Amino acid sequence: MRNKWSIYHLILGASFLVLLIIVGSWIGSLNNIPVRNMLSTEGVRWILKNIVNNVEASPFISLFILLTGFSILKASGFFRCFSLRKRKSYAFLGLSGKRLQAFLLATFFFIVYVGIVLVLTFSRYEILLSITGGLERSPFLSALPFLIFVGCTVWGGIYGLASGVYQGLTDVVKGAIAVPAQLTGYFIYVMIVSQLLAIWNYSDIDVYMDIDSSVMKITGWILYYVPLFGLLVVRRKA
Repeated sequence: MRNKWSIYHLILGASFLVLLIIVGSWIGSLNNIPVRNMLSTEGVRWILKNIVNNVEASPFISLFILLTGFSILKASGFFRCFSLRKRKSYAFLGLSGKRLQAFLLATFFFIVYVGIVLVLTFSRYEILLSITGGLERSPFLSALPFLIFVGCTVWGGIYGLASGVYQGLTDVVKGAIAVPAQLTGYFIYVMIVSQLLAIWNYSDIDVYMDIDSSVMKITGWILYYVPLFGLLVVRRKA
């Protein structure tokens, strides 16, 4: 059954909303509404100056890193170890000897990796904690997407190489780009949404409409993550 929506519709919709906010700010300023005119010299300069900053402030980079790690796991066939067979038993209990050994080996190195991260975070070394000794603004939280990516690379990469699914490091790299390559449209959508939310905030339209910052934060989460969920889960089952 053909899907009634696609990422292309979301890209067009987000682009339309960006234009709507820009034009709306211009109309509002003409009617003495206390909003910033995004078509003024100041507004245009702000838009051009902050295009890259807006993308960097969005989950764009974190999502790309996480999806790359997920892609390595997926392409290695690792997730099939946990699939359910018709007899309702876990498939990894029936793995061939080579795949079972690969699973155990990969899991061992993954546990070692997690242990190293925990030691560097919560032991007396505290390399990954902030200068105040806490998690807030710490290297651990700042690098969390990358740490997860490395964990996925260790788990999926070793499993794929040991099981024979990956014939070499080139295959690991191919596996890493498989899912992100399929989601190119989504990343374009994220870039546009990052401009949408930033312009909405800078124009002060949210202030004029008395929209709470927490509502804006929730709106951002919905705009960023619901489409990704739809692309990864809902459409795959359709």
